[in-house]
Amino acid sequence: MGETEAIELSITEIITRLNTEITDYTGVKKWQEQTGGQAVGWLPPDVPVEIIAAFGLLPVAILGSQAEVKMASAHLPNYVCSYMRSSLDLVLQDKLNFLAGLIFPQGCDAKKHITDLFERNSQWTFLHRQLLPKQLDRPSSRVYFAQEIRRLISELKRFSGVDPTEEDYRMAVTGYNLNRGLLRQIVEIQQKKRTLSNEQFFAIVKSALLLPVAQCNVYLAEIIDAVSAESADETKIPLVLSGTIVESWELLRTLDEFGLTIVGDDLYAGYRYYNQDLLLDEGIRDPEERIVAAVVKRHYGQIPYSNYFAKDLDKKAFILDLAARTGARGVVFALLKFCDAVDYDYPLIKEALAEQKIPSIKLEIEFQSAASGQLKTRLQAFAEIIRGRGNGI
Repeated sequence: MGETEAIELSITEIITRLNTEITDYTGVKKWQEQTGGQAVGWLPPDVPVEIIAAFGLLPVAILGSQAEVKMASAHLPNYVCSYMRSSLDLVLQDKLNFLAGLIFPQGCDAKKHITDLFERNSQWTFLHRQLLPKQLDRPSSRVYFAQEIRRLISELKRFSGVDPTEEDYRMAVTGYNLNRGLLRQIVEIQQKKRTLSNEQFFAIVKSALLLPVAQCNVYLAEIIDAVSAESADETKIPLVLSGTIVESWELLRTLDEFGLTIVGDDLYAGYRYYNQDLLLDEGIRDPEERIVAAVVKRHYGQIPYSNYFAKDLDKKAFILDLAARTGARGVVFALLKFCDAVDYDYPLIKEALAEQKIPSIKLEIEFQSAASGQLKTRLQAFAEIIRGRGNGI
């Protein structure tokens, strides 16, 4: 067995172990058994996981499910996105009973209107509605958001009976900053070498959203060592993926099948999660106010998100810049069906990409849909178009 083959097996083995931990929240349940600690769920985007961790609680992202929706359809119309329907279905089937509670950001209309269904159909003793300002360039917006973060801290104190110390906040911030930094290192290597498959890469990102941060950081460091020793795969076509949340592993496998590799994204369960560290201002003496200020600063320095508005938040410019920075040769829009906000952004971004002669393709996805023959045909044609352009056609 050659050295390269051994390295490939090493990567495969690490990802296999990682997948075992993230499937059915296995890693979370192991952590609970070992520590006796409580896990608190959160729905993306923009929940400050560092604050949850400072209370000794384990933040666990709820990312929906690809399984058939069996019970949620009795509570929700079919025009609610599959992410919300599948997440509610997990609650109705008692598959999230290992959680002690849930933090529910009111990031879109669907989340605003169905929070009560999650509360009424669960046994949680804690459900927090995190209100998010939508017009970010209003002066009052920052004040409002800071108050919401203080309210989150107050509710967590009441629920947990814990009042975090300055060291608690620092340890939580340090762990998650390391986590995000390791993810960014993996992304940088992927952009240069395209070693990992799409399925492998997004399993890595998912692990950061589900596992205890210290355990995840060990995995990420191992992955960096393994992929750093790999040779670059120049045959793969680098792409940008735009959307909200991608839980369609069939889509990722189909992209892999045609040599299309994601090297950048704007997903809120992706790059939006790990693109910035939380930076504490040592000039603020009170540890609680220090972390509130840091969360507010990070939030207002984030990448564009379709449900927020500000004059300087230009998603079109962001996608063009991301494609240029990563060397992407095309953009795949994987847009969640019935997510109106991202649909509104799409035509302007598509037009801007066409002006720069960057190919793009729009895919309407649902969590429960397998990769159809039509989807495979479209992606195969998309890959051929890009390869043809590379040959001067």
